[in-house]
Amino acid sequence: MMLLAALGGTGQAFFGPAAEGMLMSSVEGEQAGRAFAVFRMAMQGAALGGAALGGAMVAVIGPGWVLAADAAAFAVAGLLRAFLDVGHIPPRAPGSGLLADLREGWREFSGRPWLWAVVIQFSIANAVVAAADAVYGPLVARDHLGGAGPWGLALGVFGAGTVAGAVLMTRWKPRRLLFAGTLCVFPWPSPRPRWPSRCRSASCTW
Repeated sequence: MMLLAALGGTGQAFFGPAAEGMLMSSVEGEQAGRAFAVFRMAMQGAALGGAALGGAMVAVIGPGWVLAADAAAFAVAGLLRAFLDVGHIPPRAPGSGLLADLREGWREFSGRPWLWAVVIQFSIANAVVAAADAVYGPLVARDHLGGAGPWGLALGVFGAGTVAGAVLMTRWKPRRLLFAGTLCVFPWPSPRPRWPSRCRSASCTW
């Protein structure tokens, strides 16, 4: 499981910047914020339906087949992206090697306090919230809420909130956009369940 998680993270490290970079290259600068909001709205809209569908499928056919269907969906997504026209993106100039690129990237990163501050913030948030959520949430759903269905519903509702936020960002442009977005991270941990240490039944409250 750790190896698979590492491979998934490596793939995401390649996919995320490339997908967002292609998006940003297709719009004008003043439209970048709205374009990214629409992009996230589409992503979370798919997650909204996918979470509910995945929870139902796990309950009916089991997790193994659902993982296989998920892998097939990634293969289809990769095939569809092969048809994207990237001819307008200029080719990258040859570099001086991997280590030189890493040094240059580090200088660019460390020279922008707003960038590394956000990275540190999300590193802590992902370690404390996302990691616990990915393990604790399904366990609570399995042991106290009836299985995968309620967990899929919870993920679907979370996706709905993300879609609502993306819709808001297509209409609202705060004067300090990055500051507003950073503050909006704080409500993220709020829906986590709090079970008393002696709780052993579904009658316990959240």
